[in-house]
Amino acid sequence: MRSKRSSNHRLFGPLLFALLFVSALASLAAMAALMATPPAPTSVSIELADMVFRPATVEIPANRPVSLELHNTGGLEHDWSVDELAFSPNVRPGQSLVVELSAPTGVYQVYCSLPGHREAGMVGQLEVR
Repeated sequence: MRSKRSSNHRLFGPLLFALLFVSALASLAAMAALMATPPAPTSVSIELADMVFRPATVEIPANRPVSLELHNTGGLEHDWSVDELAFSPNVRPGQSLVVELSAPTGVYQVYCSLPGHREAGMVGQLEVR
């Protein structure tokens, strides 16, 4: 005759194993999700050359501070203006400037506001997601 105590122990082992197995799977799934999501950039390098921005389109995360590293490799003074954000840092030829920007979600036109530069094609786009 089997005792109740013996049958309870037999159920406890497989139940404990199943619980640990499910917990391990959940942990692995969470780790995989974290590893699959690339971190948002904390800094972006932008070249201000003669009548061109490189890259022309810049993507940053929404509502998070991002350092913009502006490098003027051209022979003229340039800025990187975004009217909707009241943002227009100016960089002299051969100089670099690091500025911080945090912006709400949206797509913004970027341009150089110095006379004739925008008309010459010195325009770009800021995508905030």
